[in-house]
Amino acid sequence: MLKKKLEDFEAIKARLRALEEKLDSQNIRASTVHGHKTHLVHVHERPQTETQPAFHQEAEAKDVHIRDPFGAAHERVPVSVALPINQTGGHYTFNFNGIRVTPGGYVDLNGIFRSKNLASDIVTPFNSIPYANVPLGHTQEFRGSSRQSRASMLVEADVSPTTHLAGYGEFDFLAAPQTANTNESNSFSPRIRNLYGTVDWDDLGLHLLAGQSWSLATVNHNGIMPRDEYLAQTIDVGYVPGFVWTRQPQLRLAKELLDKKLWIAASLENPATTFYTVGSTPWGTAALPSTLLYMTQGGSFFDAQNQISLNHVPDIIGKVAYEPTIFDRKTHMELFGIYRSIYTRNNFSNHDVAAGGIGGSLIFPLIPKQLTLQLSGLTGTGIGRYGAGLLPDATINANGDVSPIPETILFSGLTWSPTPRLDLYAYAGEEFARATYSTTSNGLAYGYGNPLYDNRGCSVEGASSSTCNGNTKLLRQITGGLWNHVYDGPFGHLKFGLQYSYTQRFGFVGIGGAPKTDEHVFLTSLRFYPF
Repeated sequence: MLKKKLEDFEAIKARLRALEEKLDSQNIRASTVHGHKTHLVHVHERPQTETQPAFHQEAEAKDVHIRDPFGAAHERVPVSVALPINQTGGHYTFNFNGIRVTPGGYVDLNGIFRSKNLASDIVTPFNSIPYANVPLGHTQEFRGSSRQSRASMLVEADVSPTTHLAGYGEFDFLAAPQTANTNESNSFSPRIRNLYGTVDWDDLGLHLLAGQSWSLATVNHNGIMPRDEYLAQTIDVGYVPGFVWTRQPQLRLAKELLDKKLWIAASLENPATTFYTVGSTPWGTAALPSTLLYMTQGGSFFDAQNQISLNHVPDIIGKVAYEPTIFDRKTHMELFGIYRSIYTRNNFSNHDVAAGGIGGSLIFPLIPKQLTLQLSGLTGTGIGRYGAGLLPDATINANGDVSPIPETILFSGLTWSPTPRLDLYAYAGEEFARATYSTTSNGLAYGYGNPLYDNRGCSVEGASSSTCNGNTKLLRQITGGLWNHVYDGPFGHLKFGLQYSYTQRFGFVGIGGAPKTDEHVFLTSLRFYPF
């Protein structure tokens, strides 16, 4: 009987060896053979010499492609190489039954100093820099914050050699419920930055995105793909006046052409409208029609203390990206358009007013992988919410009719990586609006930038806000900073950042003159990437 058991055991061993040889011949990983157990793969430790079929090679490369905003895009990065500043995906990927999971994120400690107190965290509200009448503007501000710390996760799977699924989530702690303060502890809560799913059809050259992501109007670096936006490298996550961006729910479809040198895309995105209604004059403030409805109190799953705009159609954005080679350098060019509908109800009927704009961008490597030039702009009407300065989209006249505010948004920047461990940047941008107003025959003033608005108190500390309307005509900023890669190795990545910005805010001329103010901001960041 023992002999028979030994013979059976040897037969089983022989069958297992034959099965293993068969699997090896098909180039299936040993981890899949041994029970499909979850395992951790480090990018630097992945075997580069083993032969794999094309399908697995594509999948292998895909989960280690990362974006380098300074020009080294989509490269296989070993652990000894520094992660890009805004890269939240890590170097580690978990594989489970063909599903790849890549965690990411960082822990951040920020220091914030402002010459004029805005009572704000790491996001600077540029359009709220106070004029001299506001007592708070005569005080300075320092804050420490870890709320920009982020957690992210990318989940990917290959349905077939040409069809790929992915889901991506990215979160920070910049939500602030009513109870949030820093008196002893705090109640700051997580918020969604990005949360979306994608489907990529390689054979069709089509890419579908559904969920919350950067707007299609935000500049990309390579083609038109998510997680490849060319973002300002600032510590301030208000970014720079003149930088075009939103993050909002959307449904987007992109098509690649001409061997990925030409891309076209269209997106339906969540709408919202910001209004400036009416200012005060020395003889009083005009009233809006009693039947006018343009904002409403938040309802289910909105904060009832907030007002939200009326919207019934999405913002529609189309973009074309072209990547020619100029002077032996890959150049990224974009042209995009935005269509918006501003929706109100007045005099017992609904009203739509069309708005939108046209914009473009250029990314050109002056010195490949070291010095990059970035230019972008957007001009149109009712586009204020797409600029970092958040000037209003529209205003309302005496009859309750909506007038989209004309605006132009401009941005330029240089990023320079003189060494693998040092990144420098400098940006300049501005957003300027055109006065859009009306005045009745009896002197009632409406609109945005009306010269009859009262600005007499803008230079007097403590003066009533009714004597300082100060509608913003122009926001502009210059800023610069650096990121130093202190440590990059098998235990993670540590970076130290510095930023200085100087912002000016200019108001329209009113009775009493044109107010102006400015703001100096210094920021620091100590950022640890554990993955």
